[in-house]
Amino acid sequence: MVGAGVMGCSLAFYLSRAGR
Repeated sequence: MVGAGVMGCSLAFYLSRAGR
């Protein structure tokens, strides 16, 4: 599913931003 890819990318970016 394309949604999964978009969600995964968004989630990764969010975690990276929150981690920082």
